Amino acid sequence: MNKYLSSLKAKLSGGPFKEGRFVTNVATIIAGTLFSQIIALLAMPILARIYSPEDFGVLATFVMLANNLAMLACLQYQGAIILPKRKETAFVIWIGCLCLTTIIALLCGLIFLFFDDAIAKWLSSPRLENWLWLVPISIFAWGGFEASAIWNTRLKKFKNISIATVQRRLGMSGLQLSLGGVAGSEVGLITGQVTGEILGFATLGSRGMKHAPQKGWKYFNWRMLKILVYRYRRFPQFTLFSSFASALARNMPVLCLGIYFNPAIVGFFALAYKGLVGPLQIGVTSITRVFFERANRAKIAGNLSELTLKAYQRLVIVTLTPLIMVAMVAPDITVFILGKDWYQTGIYIRWLCFWVFFMATASPLHRLFVILERQNELAVINGLLFLFSTTALIIGGESGDSVFTIAIYSMAASVIWLGQGARILFIAGVNLKGAIKVIFHELLKSLPYLLGLAAAVQLTSNIYIRTLIFVILMAIFGLNRIKEVIQK
Repeated sequence: MNKYLSSLKAKLSGGPFKEGRFVTNVATIIAGTLFSQIIALLAMPILARIYSPEDFGVLATFVMLANNLAMLACLQYQGAIILPKRKETAFVIWIGCLCLTTIIALLCGLIFLFFDDAIAKWLSSPRLENWLWLVPISIFAWGGFEASAIWNTRLKKFKNISIATVQRRLGMSGLQLSLGGVAGSEVGLITGQVTGEILGFATLGSRGMKHAPQKGWKYFNWRMLKILVYRYRRFPQFTLFSSFASALARNMPVLCLGIYFNPAIVGFFALAYKGLVGPLQIGVTSITRVFFERANRAKIAGNLSELTLKAYQRLVIVTLTPLIMVAMVAPDITVFILGKDWYQTGIYIRWLCFWVFFMATASPLHRLFVILERQNELAVINGLLFLFSTTALIIGGESGDSVFTIAIYSMAASVIWLGQGARILFIAGVNLKGAIKVIFHELLKSLPYLLGLAAAVQLTSNIYIRTLIFVILMAIFGLNRIKEVIQK
């Protein structure tokens, strides 16, 4: 992995990829994210045939619970790591975040120790009771990874993030595959999930520690912590609520589908979300991390609007056309990759494409609320996201139709993400007409791919032919558009 990243960096060292350029850093993170998603995509067809939808439903409920609570891990102070001018100050915040993560994980462990049975029943997942003791470990690893990722982002050590991302995925998929034959097969899924998270944090944290400033530990004291806790108090005051509300809104389908339907439906949704969002992370996550690092400097330099518009253009390019194409043939692709038992997952993917597009183009830029210290606005938006999403899921659940539930949830969440994206562009100084033109121009450029795929869908019902044409068109799209992403 180290040799590959070094080779990639050497090959890209000239032209638009010279050191310090936005695209150089994006390419470095893409290398790790790409390897990570390749591992996940290769493992998914095998895992779908080893484990049942019910097993994936238990895993999804576990991840939902752990991720929601992980929002509390650092009290959102990790967002402040990027802001101080002095490296020593940022180091103190990072170490403070790791301490907070440890404390929160221990407190959650005490709660699960005494109320594991009640929590499992409330989540409508009795099989989860045996694995709730792993939730605090997941919280600790997740919180530590996020804080360490931002610390490494500040240091511009994007290579560290790439390596840790790959090792995290290798740990997850490797153990999930190797433990597939264990009785009560959620054992392999949950154990692999937690092991991968621990491995990723251990890798990223240890590499980040190697770059600790010489006087960093001298600054780490109670007096300095109190000063920083007060200085960046807006993070727990506003960002904590908004992040928690956003996580709840994102994970509410797992909770509501489990309550209104059954673990199998939860499993179908979990793989739909994973299969749709996972590949998009190759471009989106990379742009997110690098944009966050550059946005603070762009604000000071007075060119934040230009940087934001360029990032938005990249996000639209890597999401709009692929998502439309996926929506057109999602059931066929799902059956081809996972098997006929997972057809329902393809239907869910089709409806989720709307929500994922608006989320993928707005979420990476939401750090601007932090950079501009307008966390109160983000708190209001995420509160509305939770309210709209929950209401839609309840209405859908009461109807007794899982597809309708996913569809109305996707539409409701799309409205809020669209509003959030517009607000982000506005506060960054981007002309909204310019942003609309970006989408319009991208739609025009996508017509050859969309018309070609539409013709294939009309001319044949063979899922193998449809899938092959989809893959060919997607490959052509990627080859043609990668240069445009690089040059913007």
